[in-house]
Amino acid sequence: DYKIKRYRQFDSRRSFGKEDYDNIISILDEGIKKDPLLFFKFGSKVESIANEIRKNTDELKKKDWEGIDNLGLSRNIELMTDLQSKLWSAGLLYSYYFYFNDLFLPKFIDKLKKKLINFDDELMEYITTPDKLTFIGEEQLEILKLAKDLISEKNIGKATIEHWQKYSFLKRCYFWGEGFSLEEIKLRIKDSSKEGVSKIDKKIDKLKLKSFDLLKYKLDNYDLEIINSTKKCSYAINLADEITNYYSHNLKNMFDEISKRIGVNYEQLVSMRLTEIIKSLKKGKSIVFKEDLNERLNDHALVYENDSCKLLIKKELEDYKKRNCVLIKNKEILKGTIVGKFKSNISGKVRVIKDLEKMPKFKKGEILVTPMTTPAYVPIMEKSSAIITDEG
Repeated sequence: DYKIKRYRQFDSRRSFGKEDYDNIISILDEGIKKDPLLFFKFGSKVESIANEIRKNTDELKKKDWEGIDNLGLSRNIELMTDLQSKLWSAGLLYSYYFYFNDLFLPKFIDKLKKKLINFDDELMEYITTPDKLTFIGEEQLEILKLAKDLISEKNIGKATIEHWQKYSFLKRCYFWGEGFSLEEIKLRIKDSSKEGVSKIDKKIDKLKLKSFDLLKYKLDNYDLEIINSTKKCSYAINLADEITNYYSHNLKNMFDEISKRIGVNYEQLVSMRLTEIIKSLKKGKSIVFKEDLNERLNDHALVYENDSCKLLIKKELEDYKKRNCVLIKNKEILKGTIVGKFKSNISGKVRVIKDLEKMPKFKKGEILVTPMTTPAYVPIMEKSSAIITDEG
């Protein structure tokens, strides 16, 4: 029931006001003490909304958008944006990032390490593994199976095209970029086949969800329910990213038709707010100057406070930057939760990737450092020896 008072998306970051941050932590501290499945329920809700988005997307992608009037376009984009806003509800989703993932989970794991004599890497890996394979996991598994078929000299032409049609959306980053091309899928299959059957089988085995004996750790009900919550949230957070890409990729024809009707290009359209798009469709042309839309594309801040939302560009943005940008000195040591089990330290060249345009520079074996990974990062995640992120 808590309503956020201050929120912003600015300088490649998303943040709450200090009062909201403290209030949400207080609410969730109390909530998770009473109900350790609180975040399991949250994850289940995200999963339910994501499934609804997929169902609606599958129905809408069959439509002939040229034959639908402006009012029909308005209703459809409103429907899908409303579902997206529920999926990305700030009070739920971002409280997972800064509370459950950053504050609660590290303390919970430290507690288990002190409490359990037999705490080990296997338990750590189990806790931090999603309770289901996401689209990314399923896609990687299928790539490996196709690579094995290629080694066996089976005809994989039709299966490759079907794979491309099913998973091409995973290369998108929300409303940006293009999906995987058929040639990229073929190249990934070919590259995987070079590793040989034995190595491919090990990768397939690692990707598959396995049964795990939790009984040997003698955990109480509270601990077990927190672990269930962690695994459910891990799945749901990845699914939220993936289903947004699924929606934006499969309804690109709808966005293109709206762009055409109001006289802007696709990049300019997705730099508009929903209310602006609706008003533009009603008027038959964009109510926002193209110059301003291009400025938003270049850089902007989205600031919500005092029950209203402002989108800052040009001088307003520069003034806001001067008041709000604080230089943080570099730290020599990064601290965080390690996911996965490692028999030795991992070393390698670090490459910082802040946007998709830098991805082609990434080389096999490098360590990926990025604010957060999205499904579009899959091609370089497959090449990386380790990944370090701020979120997720």
